[in-house]
Amino acid sequence: MEDKILHFFLFCIYAVAEKHNKTSAYIYELFKKYEVSSYIIDCYEALHTQGELYIIDDLEEFIVSRGGKIA
Repeated sequence: MEDKILHFFLFCIYAVAEKHNKTSAYIYELFKKYEVSSYIIDCYEALHTQGELYIIDDLEEFIVSRGGKIA
């Protein structure tokens, strides 16, 4: 994974964790389970230009579309 995408991936983990008052480790495992990293890599060019709330909502929708939820 390129450095810029890796930094964005980490930003996403921490942003989602903060919103849901979860640990970054919990969110990382959730991202791993639902293959969020692949989504972030594929959509990086569009996603990284958006605001934080949009990014969080988009990632949550992606997880839900795969049958998951952030509990």
